Amino acid sequence: MSCDGNISLSSTYIISAFCLISFCLSIIVMLICLLKNILESFTSRIIICMSINDAVCSLSLFLYIILAKFMNNCILLYSFYIGFMSNYVWALYIAITLREIIINKSSHNANYFKYWLILAYPFLITLYTMPFITGSYLDKGEFCMLAETGIQSLWLYLLFIIPFYIFTIIILIILANIYFVCRKTDKNPLKTIVIKRGYIYPLLVLIIIVPESVARSIETFTNYCVSGDFTIFMLVLISSHGILNAITLVSNENIRRFLLNKSNTTIENISVEGYSFLDMMNDVLT
Repeated sequence: MSCDGNISLSSTYIISAFCLISFCLSIIVMLICLLKNILESFTSRIIICMSINDAVCSLSLFLYIILAKFMNNCILLYSFYIGFMSNYVWALYIAITLREIIINKSSHNANYFKYWLILAYPFLITLYTMPFITGSYLDKGEFCMLAETGIQSLWLYLLFIIPFYIFTIIILIILANIYFVCRKTDKNPLKTIVIKRGYIYPLLVLIIIVPESVARSIETFTNYCVSGDFTIFMLVLISSHGILNAITLVSNENIRRFLLNKSNTTIENISVEGYSFLDMMNDVLT
């Protein structure tokens, strides 16, 4: 949030509109993945988890802003943080999985998903209750925020600033490594699925999160407040992840044809240009 913790009424309407649109689209994407067998299990699981996170983030941010004057909204900030950071975990999972398959030429072990699921939800839910226990969530203006001074500010560094930069650097290094490996291959389908689908979800998370992380770091380390307009831009961007995920899904021509009933055949396990993640794995390993 901005340093004074206040948002104008017109900005509230704009942010709320994006939150509601993102929430609705996230629910729709989740239902499509659950009810329509249009993606292989790896992609479907990731999209469902991210859609749940987007729905939680959008609804929490909407209620956080709307109810700011009427109640203590720390619990809404807490639920927003969980969905926010969980998407970062899934972005890292995608990047590491692609690296294992393409660079290390290892087969994808579906059992790893449950460990990442534990990390993305039970672990984060438990970890992010610690500021509550230590009284580090404080009212600032009309909003609840993490303490930025004193010993309580330790959680701001441990739960946000440090993880943001570590995760971002790791993801960027992995994606860059994969990109240079793919440039050397003559397998066009492999290039297609990695660049067009494998990259898109981690990059979307980075695009959403990095501006907020940088702005929060500037405010924390320099006591300089970012402009109100940039704050609104960040909040709109954060609330738009569900919208971007929905656009990404329907940008797949096969999925679009299937949803519009233009194909009489199932496209189970089919991804970008008819080449699935599982096909990519087999192609690389053989």
